[in-house]
Amino acid sequence: MAASSTYGAFSKRRKGERTMDVNEALAILMDDVQDFESADVYIEPPDVHEETDVDSGDENADGMSASVNNLCGNQLSSGCSVTLRTRTGRQTFGQDSASSDYDSTPSDTDSEDGAPITRKRNAPKRTKRVWGHMEFDTEVNNEFDKSDATIRELDLSPAQMFELFFDEEVTAFIVDMTNLYARQKGRLGFKMTASELKLCIAVFLISGYNPLPRKRMYWENAEDVRNEAIASSFPYERFEELLRHLHFADNTKLNRDDKMSKLRPLIAMLNERFLQFWPCTQSINVDGLMVPYYGRRSAKQFIQNKPIRYGYKIWCLNSPSGYLIQYEPYQGAGTVKSFPELGTAGSVVIDLLSELPAKRFNVFFDNQFTSIPLLEELKQKGMHGTGTLRQNRTQKCPLNEVNKMKKQERGSVDYRLDTSSGVLVCRWNDNSVVTVASTVFGVTPTGSVKRWSRKDNREIQIPIPQMILAYNQNMGGTDRMDENIGYYRPSVRINKWWWPLFIAQLSFSVHNAWQLYKISAAATRRRLDQLGFIRDVAMTFILGHRQRGLLISPGRLRPVESRVPDDVRFDGPGHHLISGLTQRRCRQCGKKTVKLCMKCPDCPLHQHCSVLFHTK
Repeated sequence: MAASSTYGAFSKRRKGERTMDVNEALAILMDDVQDFESADVYIEPPDVHEETDVDSGDENADGMSASVNNLCGNQLSSGCSVTLRTRTGRQTFGQDSASSDYDSTPSDTDSEDGAPITRKRNAPKRTKRVWGHMEFDTEVNNEFDKSDATIRELDLSPAQMFELFFDEEVTAFIVDMTNLYARQKGRLGFKMTASELKLCIAVFLISGYNPLPRKRMYWENAEDVRNEAIASSFPYERFEELLRHLHFADNTKLNRDDKMSKLRPLIAMLNERFLQFWPCTQSINVDGLMVPYYGRRSAKQFIQNKPIRYGYKIWCLNSPSGYLIQYEPYQGAGTVKSFPELGTAGSVVIDLLSELPAKRFNVFFDNQFTSIPLLEELKQKGMHGTGTLRQNRTQKCPLNEVNKMKKQERGSVDYRLDTSSGVLVCRWNDNSVVTVASTVFGVTPTGSVKRWSRKDNREIQIPIPQMILAYNQNMGGTDRMDENIGYYRPSVRINKWWWPLFIAQLSFSVHNAWQLYKISAAATRRRLDQLGFIRDVAMTFILGHRQRGLLISPGRLRPVESRVPDDVRFDGPGHHLISGLTQRRCRQCGKKTVKLCMKCPDCPLHQHCSVLFHTK
């Protein structure tokens, strides 16, 4: 930085003009926020109250620091003007009332190439940040109350776990809205029941792990496509009629400003239940996922280089295991920002966290969301944030440049702490250079990770900062959920724009129910993977709500627990005995009988044994 000091630039001030003094000019030149290549300083002659021939300093002193240290009090309080030369132009302070404000935006001076600089008069003032090569000077309190995790004590079947979210209130609401929509369309004779809705849900789930090109094929008599469980539940014509009228809102009360108004009631109810039964964890993460959709809708998104490029984008708040806590479909660039100063991504994070209880959560997110103002906002709300940071969002943090760090040894680290906000920014050299910001995790104690070394032709251990290790361990819950849902995504489709979003919400509910089942007491007695869990829920709804019984050929016998879910075996009504073709062993006493239970598949029983078998 080069600076020159000149006396006599302003021999006389204009009336009413505000001019800064030398003290204010020094504050500008020594501020880290100002990024300039050179500066010109013009100082007015001081007001002399007494004649003197003594100079204020050595005439042979060179450099700004020498002259500053030798200025007298009258000179420090005299008028001054500063012109900063930057790469984009010039910025002048002290000429008039507009440019003399230290924290104001650049004035309308000409740049070096003669082009005027555009001035943002309504731009917010930038926060002054003080970066230091240090870590957190105090230990962060990470105490966390997990008293809400009561779900681990529940002993519920898979279907009962699913009905924590699709409970009687949700089911009754969907049935009412479907019947209301049918009446609005003039079909007064149509009426859906709760049992029919659960049968439809079972068909959707079965189509996820047993997909067919056309939904009618499940009812065909051809041996290669017919599904006996679905075909015996209700006729295909009734299934089509139910899908045609399926609805989730009153069309006369839609909010025209909300593109998701047809699904808004269901979104609100499921979000409430997801939060209610969430096994509370301190670490949570925010991310987005895509729901495939190829129709024409203004909310549809296109994201290049993604597994699902066309579809609806959904913002998700997940636990590290993949449990979905809150979600909100993205409605496009015109979405109203609740926090304009944080941008769209920052507003998404704050909105998703707004319904959580007042606890000290550790929130993780990727570089799409991370910004230093967002981390400050979370800290003010009693939460901590950690996320990867883009290079243009570091707010002039003096870290080593990326190109220089690439040439350093793998595992090298550089970090800075903003003492004004408590945000620590760390840059780490791995296979590529990554930058992470956090308000809770520091650089030490460092861990170690395995990496392949071409030079040594073997795996080596390299150090990794604590904040990046914590990020890798806790980030990715949304991706884990999206991967699990993609395995058994329902394949039944209808020509409605909201259909993919409804199927996604159904998949969210099944996935959350499976996550709860894995940590509940029921899993210690009967462990189920995701496929087994979905099959159990589907068959429980089929056997418990279908319109007529189904006699299944015995084939190879399986344990009673895997053939007859407890929710069907002990549900009470409908367990009538009918005559079979041959004698078989009773499932209760083991003696031969020709009687079969009409409701329970492949279950021979005596008349007197039926009561015992169907009683807990």
